Amino acid sequence: MQALEELPQDQREAFLLQAEGGLSVEEIAATCQVSFETAKSRLRYARSKLKNCLAAWSPHAIPNALEAQT
Repeated sequence: MQALEELPQDQREAFLLQAEGGLSVEEIAATCQVSFETAKSRLRYARSKLKNCLAAWSPHAIPNALEAQT
């Protein structure tokens, strides 16, 4: 979970709200009090950073939570 801890707070929060909380991008935007586009961007950057980190560790370790969702 070190990769997750290394994410900026806003990206980590958005990712966890979706991955563990099951929230939609709209719900994340409302919860974080940001625009839809900002929430979507935070998720995109978080997934990208986590994918890169996990791919470096093991190319086959990419879980479904990191696949793009809208």
